[in-house]
Amino acid sequence: NRRVSFFRSDGEFLRSFLVPGLHHNVSIALMPGDTLVLICGLEFNAQFMIEEGSRIVHVYTHTGHYIRSFHEVGSRATKIEGIAALNLFNSTVRVDSQGHIYVVEASEYQVTRYDTSGQNATTLIKTVPAYFHPIHEPIPLDAFGRGWETHNWWKEKPRHYIIFFYLLPKGFVLVARTTTPSFYTLDVYDYDGNPIKTGIQTDLRLAGTDYRGRFYFLKINPSGGYFLYRYTLKK
Repeated sequence: NRRVSFFRSDGEFLRSFLVPGLHHNVSIALMPGDTLVLICGLEFNAQFMIEEGSRIVHVYTHTGHYIRSFHEVGSRATKIEGIAALNLFNSTVRVDSQGHIYVVEASEYQVTRYDTSGQNATTLIKTVPAYFHPIHEPIPLDAFGRGWETHNWWKEKPRHYIIFFYLLPKGFVLVARTTTPSFYTLDVYDYDGNPIKTGIQTDLRLAGTDYRGRFYFLKINPSGGYFLYRYTLKK
């Protein structure tokens, strides 16, 4: 309902505010001190495309006062039908302990870092891995209503998109999803965008990371519920 709500760590409700003009919010991050909220939102037309030049990260105070927008959407979302909807469900914004802002679009294998004011953009990935084949063709609109990740359109055209992005103590991890067959590939980089360990394949869904840089994966239990696995990245 376009509303952002704040709670204490014990679950006590503090406040909420509406975000006018946004169809969806994808990812939310807090600046140090909890003074700003960044919302990665997308507004798209009937063809699931977004207007060129649209800025998709929006900054608010914790009381809901709008401050600014930045990060122009990548060219795929403005030129390929359906890509904006793909970005809608998977794009991510994160903030590190120094207040640097990181933005990742699902359709682009790239991490863009901004300063605390949302300026001075730096692209961190120097070379896209050879395995990563981005989506080049339009996504059929009916695929979204029928479960687009399993739609027949994907059967003979395996493609990749970024589904998760997490910060680590000494870098970050990008998680790419392969459409057919469905599995995940983890690529770990330092904060300058240099690869540490890449091409880690798994069928487990990455649920998050902790302050020690450990990875937590989820697996569905056929009898109900989930299994949670914890891994430490070996050098």
